[in-house]
Amino acid sequence: MTALPEALITSAREWRVRLIYGDKTEGGSKKEKEKRRRGSQERHQQELRDALSGDAKQFTDYLRRQLQVEDALLAPLPDLPHPLTASEFRNPCLEVEQVLAAYWGGQIHAREASTPAFWNLCHLKWLEAGSIDGAPQATLAGSKDSGSQMSLDSSTRNVIRRLGGLPEVRGYVSVLSDCPLAKAWWRAAVAREAHSLLHDRYSEAELHRMLHAGDQVWAALVGPAVRSIPAVNHPKARAALITTLQGRHRGDGIPNTEAAAKMQAALKALGRLSTVSPLGALPLERLERVVNEAVQDPANVQAEVQERAADPEVNDVET
Repeated sequence: MTALPEALITSAREWRVRLIYGDKTEGGSKKEKEKRRRGSQERHQQELRDALSGDAKQFTDYLRRQLQVEDALLAPLPDLPHPLTASEFRNPCLEVEQVLAAYWGGQIHAREASTPAFWNLCHLKWLEAGSIDGAPQATLAGSKDSGSQMSLDSSTRNVIRRLGGLPEVRGYVSVLSDCPLAKAWWRAAVAREAHSLLHDRYSEAELHRMLHAGDQVWAALVGPAVRSIPAVNHPKARAALITTLQGRHRGDGIPNTEAAAKMQAALKALGRLSTVSPLGALPLERLERVVNEAVQDPANVQAEVQERAADPEVNDVET
């Protein structure tokens, strides 16, 4: 599809900011401005909850107003292969992710898949088409596992994350790790890319299973790559990092916290290497040696476990 209009991207960003931070306030003391800001934040969040309390049309009408969407923007967007249940939408299993990736084929590209507003539009289209089942309150705002109601602020954040991500709080990695259907596309894309380099050892399905085995592990892979160590975005670096997950396609039973810590240790090792040599210029075998040496040191991995446990960014997850 063609590039999204800047006006839409701006409207989507302003919608997220209103819900999370409230309106900008001027005049009066600091205390008075903060009181007004909090009041506006609560009003916007309550308006969202009211929109979710009815049927899908009530919510999509609300979303259309907030994003200022024109019908022409929805027509070229991809469909879903079949209606998703509420639980499949909130937390797609591997098989659902594989079906989605196969159905979407070349309809979605990395540039748009990294844009929250693109996924906002897709979800609007799918909801209007009845392709996402369940009451909007439970499906979009409820807890990840059961759909039970959350606090006003938590449910607001769940909605924003599930519809496209929350970069104003989580950074631009949010669309890759917090929006379930965007995450499904990205995991399949990274598995396909890694397969082109590791095809002699793993099938594309096995690599997808390794990336799907734990959301903490996936977040550990894509988070630093977006925020702090961009050098590991090279396909060879990603492929080498995925080899630290060997065995997870067979259900190796390694706790997700440990697997994520290994990924973090491996990322840092590649980050250090990138300061002396471009990772893309090095053989894949060299990168694999570096990452596997990093994860074979128990003390190194334990240090990463402790660091991640204390990191508020890691612990700010969907509920």
